[in-house]
Amino acid sequence: MSTTAQLVVIQKPPFNSPCNRCGEYCRQEACPASVEYLHSEQIPCIALEIQPDGTFVCGLMLHATRYIRPEWAGEDTSGPDGFISEGLKKLLAVGRGCGMQDGAPR
Repeated sequence: MSTTAQLVVIQKPPFNSPCNRCGEYCRQEACPASVEYLHSEQIPCIALEIQPDGTFVCGLMLHATRYIRPEWAGEDTSGPDGFISEGLKKLLAVGRGCGMQDGAPR
């Protein structure tokens, strides 16, 4: 059975409001994680993933090792995705609200 994502237009929330996973920031700007870890300023972001419900999510947050291969993880690969994602959440201030300024170009 194939799962396809539905196209849903989700309005960007006001700056600093809780994230609603609209994906606008990642479609309009290269975030610090994309520049630092993916060496990419491509927009939309190469790690932006659409979910089956039509919302967007950062692929680095879900499964970082699909996008980056951290050699510093060494032999222990029991949980690099979680370890990397926690660091990225701090870098991107995840949980602090929408980071895209209101009135930014779309």
